Amino acid sequence: MPFGDSKADAYCWNCGKPYPWTERQYLATAALVNEEELLSEEDKRILTSSLSDLANDTPNTALAATRFRRIVAKVGGTFKTAMYTFIVDFSSETAKKIVLGG
Repeated sequence: MPFGDSKADAYCWNCGKPYPWTERQYLATAALVNEEELLSEEDKRILTSSLSDLANDTPNTALAATRFRRIVAKVGGTFKTAMYTFIVDFSSETAKKIVLGG
């Protein structure tokens, strides 16, 4: 892959913790979720608590991705676009396949 096409890693290869730019993206995405007036408080809680399961393959990734699809479909528009950008840029391959249908 040419240098200009590479993307920064989201997680430390050694310890698995998110890098600062990944952590900032989590916080920004959680803030976006909490700003969405069309979501219930329960849906907001579910989405924000699912971010790390979407980003990493865990036993809960499939559940998190399924919930993501269901909840984001309720809103649509700019919110949906921003949330799908998170999936494309920060989620695991498993989550991408479930959410994007690939």
